[in-house]
Amino acid sequence: MSRKSRSKKHCVCCPACGSIVFKGTITESEHICPNCHTSIAALVKDGVVVVYDTSDEGREESTAHRLYAYLDSLSGTM
Repeated sequence: MSRKSRSKKHCVCCPACGSIVFKGTITESEHICPNCHTSIAALVKDGVVVVYDTSDEGREESTAHRLYAYLDSLSGTM
């Protein structure tokens, strides 16, 4: 693996317990925290990482929509 590709990896931490869930290059993914078993989603756009808890399915869709809009607004300012 080249040095350049290593520098683009992002660290995703659990919003519930703070443990590192994974490190890598992602765009959109879902994971389960190995420490507290919280279901989370991670979004990355233009170097900004957003992580949210997906255990409440009723709020998940509205949260995802709001966070995508937030990421879009950030990418316009960077």
